[in-house]
Amino acid sequence: MTYLESIILLTRNAVDTFFRNVHATPEELLTWKGSEKTRTIMEMVSEVHTTTSWNTKLIQDRTPAGEWNDAVETPSTLTEYEAVIRALFEEFYAVLAAFPQEELTTMVELPWGTMSLLDVIVYPYWNLNWHTGQIAYIQLLHGDGEMH
Repeated sequence: MTYLESIILLTRNAVDTFFRNVHATPEELLTWKGSEKTRTIMEMVSEVHTTTSWNTKLIQDRTPAGEWNDAVETPSTLTEYEAVIRALFEEFYAVLAAFPQEELTTMVELPWGTMSLLDVIVYPYWNLNWHTGQIAYIQLLHGDGEMH
């Protein structure tokens, strides 16, 4: 298994875990905010949606493609979001499968600084895990201590 094949496998599992946790959350908590400065679970879903498309284009073109939110149209329901996000990840996996391993250390200029394409490639994986942890914490705050 190549490094990129490992990233694809790990990311597939992270997508499944992310949505398993989202679906395990009571509907009324999908839009719950702990404070003014925190995000709702649906805002996290929206971020995964936009960043996945943006990141895939960045890996393909080796240059940023506008703003995060310019990347894709916004679905209106969780079901629509999930279908679109899973399709976007299939595109991401196809781009990674064709990505030349020797370009992993290529540096790209981003709005927040310079990153290697390797860092860009693993971003969707760790972003999913980051948000899964946030979702689990929201669940725990509301009495759900199960591992989903």
